[in-house]
Order: sequence, then structure tokens, then C-alpha cells
Amino acid sequence: MIVKKSLLLGLTIGAIALTATPTFSQSSSTSKDAFQCGVIEGKRHTFAYNANTQKKTALINWESKYIDSKTDINKACDNAVEILKNRSEILIGVEMNTNNPMVVCIIDQEGDTCSKNPKNQLFVLQKTVTEQSFKTDMSEIFNSAWVTLDNVELVRGSVGQMYTQIKSRAWWDLF
Repeated sequence: MIVKKSLLLGLTIGAIALTATPTFSQSSSTSKDAFQCGVIEGKRHTFAYNANTQKKTALINWESKYIDSKTDINKACDNAVEILKNRSEILIGVEMNTNNPMVVCIIDQEGDTCSKNPKNQLFVLQKTVTEQSFKTDMSEIFNSAWVTLDNVELVRGSVGQMYTQIKSRAWWDLF
């Protein structure tokens, strides 16, 4: 009987202690919070958003001097949010055919192409973006803290085609 009372008392004290002890957890941003479109410093961006700190970190700069004029930048920004919010790892593909401007997309795995996954297309670059200006222009579009372009080279594929793949850092490392 004494053991039962001691056990019951111990369980009761334990339950009270658990309910009275404040718990702390790092609230994680929802995918809705994680990526958004908006204006930062007067320019349209896709950005990672930390709801806890309310910090916005630009990922993609939708500056029209780099993006093809046929691209609806608002729709493209919204599309980028939809593509990015379901991924923890981002692999960016760039594809260029001889007579067409470069297409930039999110690919599922190394070896994929933008034409394989047209729903993951981010944007088409202006025809003024060339093989020679590629790295410089891409560094103006993508946040260099998120995407590293140092060792990225356009590789010649099949006739008249060039491609590359760009790995990104995890977006949450930017905060």
C-alpha cells in the first residue's frame, strides 16, 4: 500500500513537473513562410523568409535586364515559390540551344535537363546573356550566398546545346 501511494505520488509530481516546466522549441517556418515574392530595395525578388526574425534573404533577383521580355516576372516569381517550397535541396539547370536563349530551371537530379521538366522552368534569359557573360549575369540574378558559381562552366552537349548544373546551399543556412 505504501509502495502504491509512493508510486502514485511520484507519478503525480512527475505529471505536474512536466506540465509546469516551460518547453522551448525552435518553431520552424512553414513552407508558406519559407519562400515568398516581394520587393526588396525596389526590385522584385524571390526570397527566403524567416518568420521568427522576420528577415528576408533575397534568392532570385527578377531584374528585367536579364530576364526575357516575354516572361511575366510576377508569375515567374510565384512559380519559383511553388517550386522551391517543396524542396530541401535545389539543383539549378541551365540549358541553351543554338538558336534559343538560355532556359533556367530547377532539376530533380544531376543529368536532368530543363526540357525534361518544363513545369520547373524558372525563366528564360535575355538573348544578351551569352556564354561569355553567363557567370557575371547569373551572379546578378542569384544571391551568391545561396548559389556558388565559381566552378560552374557551360558544357557542350549534343549538337548546338549547352548545359550546366548549379548546386545551391540550403536556404536555411542563409539566416
